[in-house]
Amino acid sequence: MIKEQLPSLLRLISLTFLLLVLFALPPNVHAQDSRYRNLPEGAKVRFGKGFITDIEFSPDGTQFAVVSSIGVWLYEARTHEEIALLTGHTGWVQAAAFSPDSMTLASVSLDRTVRIWDAKTGQHRTTLYGHENFVYSVAFSPDGKTIASASSSEIRLWNANTGRQENVLARPARWTYALAFSPDGKILASGDSEGDIQLWNPSAGKLMQTLETNLGFLYGLVFSPDGATLAASGSGTTILLWDVGTGRQLSTLMFGESTRGIPALALSSDGTILASGHRDNKVRLWDARTGGLNATLEGHTSDIRALAFSPSGTTLVSASEDSTLHFWNTRTKEFQTPLTGWTEGFTALARSPDGTTIASGGGSRGNFVRLWDSHTGELQAVLKGHTDIITTVAFSPDGTTLVSADWDGMMYLWNTSTRERYVTLSGHTGRIFAAVFSYDRNRIASISYDDTIRVWDTHTGELQATFDRQGADGLTFLHDGSLRACGGWKGPETLRVWDVYTEKSVTPEIGRGLDPGLNTVVAFSPDEKTIAIGTHRGGISLWRADTGEHLLYFTRGHAHDVTTLAFSLDGSLLASGSHDNTIRLWEASTGEQLALLTGHTNVHSITRAAAISTVSFLPNHTSPDFNTTADWDLASASHDGTILLWDLAPSLTQTPWDVNVDGIINILDLTFIASRFGQKTPDLNGDGIVNILDLTLVAQHIGE
Repeated sequence: MIKEQLPSLLRLISLTFLLLVLFALPPNVHAQDSRYRNLPEGAKVRFGKGFITDIEFSPDGTQFAVVSSIGVWLYEARTHEEIALLTGHTGWVQAAAFSPDSMTLASVSLDRTVRIWDAKTGQHRTTLYGHENFVYSVAFSPDGKTIASASSSEIRLWNANTGRQENVLARPARWTYALAFSPDGKILASGDSEGDIQLWNPSAGKLMQTLETNLGFLYGLVFSPDGATLAASGSGTTILLWDVGTGRQLSTLMFGESTRGIPALALSSDGTILASGHRDNKVRLWDARTGGLNATLEGHTSDIRALAFSPSGTTLVSASEDSTLHFWNTRTKEFQTPLTGWTEGFTALARSPDGTTIASGGGSRGNFVRLWDSHTGELQAVLKGHTDIITTVAFSPDGTTLVSADWDGMMYLWNTSTRERYVTLSGHTGRIFAAVFSYDRNRIASISYDDTIRVWDTHTGELQATFDRQGADGLTFLHDGSLRACGGWKGPETLRVWDVYTEKSVTPEIGRGLDPGLNTVVAFSPDEKTIAIGTHRGGISLWRADTGEHLLYFTRGHAHDVTTLAFSLDGSLLASGSHDNTIRLWEASTGEQLALLTGHTNVHSITRAAAISTVSFLPNHTSPDFNTTADWDLASASHDGTILLWDLAPSLTQTPWDVNVDGIINILDLTFIASRFGQKTPDLNGDGIVNILDLTLVAQHIGE
């Protein structure tokens, strides 16, 4: 029996030796680079740092936390050196708060959890469960004993030491973005989406008073140091100051309609300076005692999202939708060189034909095209000009031209060498959702929700032809110059492929009855012979592009809408992304799932943006010819503000230590070996730990 098990035992020894060697190696040279921090399993590099949702200084002034959609970034306050990235939430992270002693950090997320961290080491301590809806705000009580967290349906109070829930403050189903404890901890203020402020007695769990405002959606709440005054701001154009004791409104700070809302509010520790962040890209400083405007700080190029004072009050940090942090000297009103690297949600992705460059659409308010080194994630250039969210980007076959299109129906052509825009294609009156080049690069075709397909001359920008969209979801130029469309010509339950120029069907109806009414995305294989169709129900099917013959339906598919599909260059692999926030890799000939990739953070359910917006294959470093499936990596773009580059090799080739053949070497392989001994756990000696002693026990029997 032992002889029969010898190969498995040897693999266990090899695996253990490998792990011991890996633990003995020096830290990864990329360990301090944000592109490589806390990457999801299987990812090689991260492009972008997510978008900023909150900023917090530690009370001792040594650190500040930048809360982003993918996690919490910790920085050294004096040098602005990046210390750590705290990851673990599976949804967008919304807010964070330091404990009064600066030793603990609490973060909340759309994944409905509160996570507790050691603020000095970045180690995760525990996760608090109980919220049934998205959690938007969090605060520590002044004595550090209580954590308050608010969702769209309730505020929960937790024991900060034990993590045990102490109370639930029930309230109407309104979103709460703002929480603040009074300095003595006797009042907890919350602001909701209807413009009301609730004042709670946190120890008794009782509502004391409700203050009705005209501020719209409430974003900011701050108490004065003596707890006598409460300042509030929201989606309206004013800041209101209230007498906490009487509930009487004291004063109103007016701005005018141009501010379009005040998402951020902060008060200096001495209570003298009130800072407000506005949707007109400006930060305003007020005398908190008189209400007089002291200064207007300009420098950001987009809406202000968050503000935080340093404990000394000499520095104010502002975060903007322009993806930068500005550090303002509150005395001189000047700012230092800003911190950069954060990004808004990515809505489009394309790789250059040589595989060296990735173009992304999105970023600050979705209006920028970014060019990245596809292997290192280094940002090479930012192309500006769009005034609305970019929906698609594509390279010409020779790589000399890049097209970008947006929600406004505008398309720009860029010279990839000079990075200059040289042609503007205007005519669409609705969102453009696909654009493709002809193989000779002389034409470009686009589909829009204005229900037209348009063909343009790429040299002059002249519109050559306009066709009825007829429900088309996908386009491709063939090598012979013809243009093919695929889509639901009689509605989403029926699909066909047709020649756009002749308007003649190439195939009969396809897809009827397979997934009725729910096709969402279409992709043509590189050899133009196969069509992949993804649906709202998570299904994926393959069809012949010339006859409409059904080839394959992929089982074990996505749980929600398929949002993107892409074939590898040789057509052997198909990648899919979904609203379920997963990326799946399939063998196109069999429909076998080769890999399940997770790591992007989930989006807000009410947004219309895709969790995974685009996937694209690109050649890896080691294979310049990239002729086989093992020569490819996969890039995925997400509305969480990051692009991840995935290593596909483990999914395509089994390693000697991958005993259970799942593409990953982990504890499951040890469990598999243990099962050969008739045990359910790799803890062979039953001491509660899987370690070298279990290996020794195995080794004792190898000679038998």
